[in-house]
Amino acid sequence: MTSASKIKALPCAFARGAYTSRAMTVSTPIGDTATFHRRLITMRHGGASWRDCSLELGRTPAALNIVARRLRDRGEWTLANGKPAQGAPRAGSRGRPRNAIPSAPVSLRFAPDVAAALRGLSRDAGKREGEVVAEAMQRALARHLGKRVSRTPLDLEPGERVDVCDGLRSETIAVNVPRPLFDDLIAALGSADYPMTLIGDAVHRLLHDLNYRLVTV
Repeated sequence: MTSASKIKALPCAFARGAYTSRAMTVSTPIGDTATFHRRLITMRHGGASWRDCSLELGRTPAALNIVARRLRDRGEWTLANGKPAQGAPRAGSRGRPRNAIPSAPVSLRFAPDVAAALRGLSRDAGKREGEVVAEAMQRALARHLGKRVSRTPLDLEPGERVDVCDGLRSETIAVNVPRPLFDDLIAALGSADYPMTLIGDAVHRLLHDLNYRLVTV
């Protein structure tokens, strides 16, 4: 396999074209912290995704998510006129909050490249890996019930096709997901004996929806 082919096969932001000249420009068009915060709030209020904000502001989606949470917690997630702004992260979705909804532990085995792709989605979306897995489960349940699902899961646009090696499943990703969602999915698909296989398949489908293609070697 040539170097170019290896790069194309990598399930990472580089292979998906995220490291373009625009994205790699460590731009600081923001003159001061207050202006930076104002621009982030304005973009999110206007409907921009975390990835769009990342490209514009020169920070990773995860870093912007942390900044936004701090502004929200300080009561500073507001428009210039002082009115509340939209687009703030949901409370309690990072760290170790006291969950109002019971959680279920999930331990999934993936090939290394598939695990790397899942972690990449988590970084790009500014979400925990458990939230990514829960999104995959929610989409699997919706499809089983005949409902439509978004073409931009996790607020991410499908990029160009990326081949991901689905070889020996030697990496474990352990997360917590909402217990009601876990129970509903298992009950709907009737896979109480093999729940981790079912959830792993849901993650594979999520990757497929974002134009990753699993290649068996």
